[in-house]
Amino acid sequence: MRITPEETAQNDLLSESNQASLSGWSPEPESPSFIKRRLAGLKHFCNRPGVRIAAGSILVVFLLCGTAFILYYAKLARIIDRRLAAGPFSQTTNIFSAGHSVAVGDHLTADEFLVQLRRSGYTVAPKNSEGWYTVKQSSVEVKPGSEPGSSYGPVAVEFAHGTVTRIVSAGRRDLPEFNLGPQVIAN
Repeated sequence: MRITPEETAQNDLLSESNQASLSGWSPEPESPSFIKRRLAGLKHFCNRPGVRIAAGSILVVFLLCGTAFILYYAKLARIIDRRLAAGPFSQTTNIFSAGHSVAVGDHLTADEFLVQLRRSGYTVAPKNSEGWYTVKQSSVEVKPGSEPGSSYGPVAVEFAHGTVTRIVSAGRRDLPEFNLGPQVIAN
């Protein structure tokens, strides 16, 4: 007996359907797929008025909270930027010693005098609020800032052989002493 190709294809289909019925699986689904059914159920759930109201309310709450967060963040960022720009020690309390003065005839070298100036807050930078100084060959020019409260104004302190020989004001007037102002003990 001879088998034609049509009969072979028919036998293959019959054997596949027998195997599918035995395993519980069929090559073609009889109903919509699982995903399509779940999407249809979700669509039906979302179309309910109570769900829409709840979702809208939650969205409004999230938007209000997000807006409040952004506004407070911007406000606090400006405050923090101002504080950082002022410097880390802008709100500290400085503790000072009594004012220190240098007089003509004191046994003091130029280097020792510079140490005292630095302890009183003077620097070589012009426009320092405590004051600044310039070192010359045998003298130190001192320009008090707004902080020390010196009534002398700018002065030149001259040294020779480890002794203060002369203190001269900006008006070329000889002074008996120069007040350095208080020294910072702690801040």
